[in-house]
Amino acid sequence: MDKPWFRNELIKEINEEFSPLHKKFSDRKIYSALGEGPNCYCFALDVTHDSDGDVFTRRPGLGHWSGECTSSELLSLLQKSDSDDRLFEIIEADCEAMGKGFKRVDENYIPKDGEILGAFMYSTTSCDFHFARSESGEFWYHKQGLHNPIITDLSGKLITRPEDSDWGMYDQFCGRFVTWDKK
Repeated sequence: MDKPWFRNELIKEINEEFSPLHKKFSDRKIYSALGEGPNCYCFALDVTHDSDGDVFTRRPGLGHWSGECTSSELLSLLQKSDSDDRLFEIIEADCEAMGKGFKRVDENYIPKDGEILGAFMYSTTSCDFHFARSESGEFWYHKQGLHNPIITDLSGKLITRPEDSDWGMYDQFCGRFVTWDKK
């Protein structure tokens, strides 16, 4: 039997966590005239502007802030199923370049205040990547390209475990991480 009060409380809890994120990453002022702006990678790391404080003039990818990875290396890494450690090294280098802490965590990790959980997956067929994030570890959100953040996977299901969610073409789940501002 459906318990409407439970569903309403659940929706309220999700909205309290998600609404500020949606507002922050849906603000059209953080996008350039050419439409470039924060993508799923930025969303997972909680970054709305480029390192110079301006809007993004190109889509940020792995190695954007650290210079740790070239486009050709990234393409090569995304075509292999055993490159997860190197991909996480690049994410960690980007975090370090932005003054953020970083560590890989397992699915049982509970974030501390000020920490953001991230999940990383990529496509072995299209050489593309995708990220999701969570503030609590209970509900997950993601941002498809330059679209507004959403709380459901591609099957329309609420994301509670990114490992089991429908990410479409992103067929390789790499793992979870946590990041925080060091300042």
